[in-house]
Parts: sequence; C-alpha cells; structure tokens
Amino acid sequence: MEYEKRAGHAIDTSKVTPAEVVRHLMVENDLTISRLAREIGVGQSNLSEILSGKRAWSKTVIRGLCERFSLNPMLFLA
Repeated sequence: MEYEKRAGHAIDTSKVTPAEVVRHLMVENDLTISRLAREIGVGQSNLSEILSGKRAWSKTVIRGLCERFSLNPMLFLA
C-alpha cells in the first residue's frame, strides 16, 4: 500500500469486505491477530470476533486499524 500511496494510486475495495482488507494487510505485514490486537490496543478475542463477523466494528478498532494501516475510515462504514 505504501507504493500505491506514493504513486497516487487508489485501491478499489468495493468488491471486498473490510475484514478481507484487514486480513490481506495482516498477511502483507506478517501480523498475527494477537500482535495486531496489541498494536491497536484491543483484545485479541475482540478483534478475532470482528474479523469473523461475530461482532460489529467498534470505533476503537476502526481508529486503530486506520492509524496502523493508513486506511480511510469509510472502508468500515460503507
């Protein structure tokens, strides 16, 4: 994503879910759910349930993910 930002490219996320975007970014950044949860200041089980669709996206998780990965919050709200 860093290249895309520097080059002025936008990534079309209209055909993927926010969870799919986050999972992709986790793989690209070699992150486990536990490590990402620690980095954004939430519980591992909370983040796991959100990514599996068992729980709604919280403001804390959205804020943390947007800061960690430079994401637009609208990804989670659309």
